[in-house]
Amino acid sequence: MIDANQIQKQKDEMFRLEVQVIPFLNQFEVLDCSVIGEELEYVLILETAENVKKLNEFLCFMNHWAIVPEHYAPAMCEFLEYCRMEDAGALDLAYLVYNYLNINTEYLWFGTAERKWLVH
Repeated sequence: MIDANQIQKQKDEMFRLEVQVIPFLNQFEVLDCSVIGEELEYVLILETAENVKKLNEFLCFMNHWAIVPEHYAPAMCEFLEYCRMEDAGALDLAYLVYNYLNINTEYLWFGTAERKWLVH
């Protein structure tokens, strides 16, 4: 039996996705994306100083870390290193979302036809 706390937690997670996560992720222009079956492989955006700054601030905000304007969060440094090894010039939003954001991704999906993040 599902109790009231579990229901409220699920509502809070859905609200967070719909109000914070999805609008933020959908502001970026997607260069390329790939899904194999039900598995999201990648969602690439251009690596620019502005995009890196926005992603670092969002990563810190969502994970409740302090934002230090002159420095990237350690997780952001790892993310950038991964992206630069995989595809220089592009950032993989799917990798960031599923490996570094402190969110429940059970209901988050990327629609390849729309090239937008959606509640699934």
